[in-house]
Amino acid sequence: MAAALAVVLLAASGPAQASCQLSKVAELPVIMNGMAPLVNAKVNGVDARFIADTGAAFSLIKPQLVLKFSLSVNQGMGRLEGTTGEARAMTGWAQDFSVLGGTLHRVEFVLSAPELGYDSDGLLGANFLTAYDTEFDLADGDIRFFRPLLGCDGGGVVYWSSAGAWSELKINPVKSPGRALIAEVLVNGVKLRAQFDTGAVMSVIKLEAARRAGLTPDMPGAVAVRGGRGVSGTAVGAWLAPVKSFELGPEKIADTHMRIAPLTLNDIDMLIGADFFMTHRVFVAISQSKVYFTADADPAAWTERSAERALLPVFAPNEPEDPEDAPKGEADFDHVIHGDR
Repeated sequence: MAAALAVVLLAASGPAQASCQLSKVAELPVIMNGMAPLVNAKVNGVDARFIADTGAAFSLIKPQLVLKFSLSVNQGMGRLEGTTGEARAMTGWAQDFSVLGGTLHRVEFVLSAPELGYDSDGLLGANFLTAYDTEFDLADGDIRFFRPLLGCDGGGVVYWSSAGAWSELKINPVKSPGRALIAEVLVNGVKLRAQFDTGAVMSVIKLEAARRAGLTPDMPGAVAVRGGRGVSGTAVGAWLAPVKSFELGPEKIADTHMRIAPLTLNDIDMLIGADFFMTHRVFVAISQSKVYFTADADPAAWTERSAERALLPVFAPNEPEDPEDAPKGEADFDHVIHGDR
């Protein structure tokens, strides 16, 4: 995907500090639906809307939209593992996929998650969103792609901030096929592996990992909240638990609350979701294996704002807007398999 993008996208000069030269490749406008970042594209010439999801290894389209987008389909059936369980999946491809003013050809998509909500047709995954060094400015409605040139180590990429007014965090080298953005955080002094996941509307700690940090659903101060549905469509419960300390690099938050849930995350303890990205401007420097970020307001406020949102029923991750009208996955796959396309 990165090689294909390099062919179709025109490089443009972007803003930079005097010590750093950045080449801006493109901008991707973002529309927030609640806490879900939506981006527009065209699939075989048909308008499409995707959730920008760094937590998805591959881009995805709902299976019931195969006919709408005139997709070619591989007939083999598999399983897609999500945060709340497994889902049936196939693969298919679009002859033309247009985004950022360019068109890619014969682009492969996973066909799964028929109940994916937020008025979206699918997910734009990490195979696209981490192809370059990427700035996430969701509060201002933009994702920007950069090619670093000279002198950009040590925070030079944070062109929008005065010197030193930013935070820096090392991430694991970003590698295919997953291209996950993984860093180490501290929860109550316990090290956890966290993934930066713009597709998770709220940050959440896996229940098993939360127990290691002393967080349980029955601890004093914990309260049950409405859970979410991953790509599997399976609903899970969730709780808000009081946290003594949370450290994300130099950003330290004391006496806050965080969401915990029984998620199925392989080798991942926590998702840092769109609630973080909406309160921070983030530059993911793939070329440096680092994340740089600045807080829009009080750095200690975002977890409490996220906790307040968790108490509102409207913010239920990946839940259809009208459950009664939610498409049925079995029927959708039956149509695809039996020759509608």
